[in-house]
Amino acid sequence: MAAREALRVGRLHESAGVWAYDDVSMTASLTSDPVATALFLRHTLDGLTGDDAKTVALRETLGSYLRHGRSRVAAGRELHVVPNTVAYRVRQAEALLVNSSLDTPALRVALDLAHELPSLLRNT
Repeated sequence: MAAREALRVGRLHESAGVWAYDDVSMTASLTSDPVATALFLRHTLDGLTGDDAKTVALRETLGSYLRHGRSRVAAGRELHVVPNTVAYRVRQAEALLVNSSLDTPALRVALDLAHELPSLLRNT
């Protein structure tokens, strides 16, 4: 069962690789029902679901910002942009979000899923 789930998650990735269940177990759980996952992404990221370069950059910046405890400096280092760019993009992303605020716990999960498995977002 674990090997099948690792294979299923691996197929969702857009890059080649070998996927161990221990590495993808949470993603496997979160994506076990593709319809529910698509609904979750569509609802939580409403306003930031596009696949154009600008929207992707906003999602990536917001995700990095939240992963780094809302540090513009740390997110900027990760993304190779200045902290002011991080602040600007975060404000833009926050203004576009329809159903979520930066305090919504599900937002970070949705951003991480969209980052790790962008194909799920395109299938929404």
